[in-house]
Amino acid sequence: IFLSHRFPPKQITKDVDEMMEQFNDLVVPNQTKSAAAFNKLQEHPSPQRKAMIIQNNEIQEENSKIITEREISEYDVLCGRGGRSNSTPGNQAYTSNVKAHAMKYHRKSSRNTRSKKLEVIMEIRDEVHANGGRFLMRNNDDDLYHELPPNQVIKKIQQCFRTIKSQAARKKNEELQQQQRKRKMKRPPPRAAMIVDDGGDMDGK
Repeated sequence: IFLSHRFPPKQITKDVDEMMEQFNDLVVPNQTKSAAAFNKLQEHPSPQRKAMIIQNNEIQEENSKIITEREISEYDVLCGRGGRSNSTPGNQAYTSNVKAHAMKYHRKSSRNTRSKKLEVIMEIRDEVHANGGRFLMRNNDDDLYHELPPNQVIKKIQQCFRTIKSQAARKKNEELQQQQRKRKMKRPPPRAAMIVDDGGDMDGK
């Protein structure tokens, strides 16, 4: 009753309408500006946002390609450490192919630029895919696998080249050490010093 006496219903409605108009004048332009800024951000994302988008796409791609052990073929390449990853037909063929391209990949020349090395990597990757193979990584929590995204495949092939190079250098070093040990074994022992007897006795006569 007190409010009705001081503020008649018509006056209250009028005041509320004016307040809503003022509110819309303030908020709607801001919303329009926010929408325009959001659209601009989507069209021209920052480098950090681009990296986040790429990472999210890779995670979604990995989760959408879950593979069980029964679905693994003989042409698939299993990435990671372990005895099985080295004994499968797909891994053996892949390793042999990398060894065959190792000299070309590690060739020391001004022409052997990064782009040339990338071409060798792509050639190996395409040969695996041409046979119907995939590059698979085992999940840590279970026995399921997921297919690696393209950028991870490139890193795995680069790592394989480095591993093969270090293994070859270690093997060569072991062979050199073994050859040195054999040479030492064949070398004749030093001759003992000969004592010359001049026929004299203990008194010097």
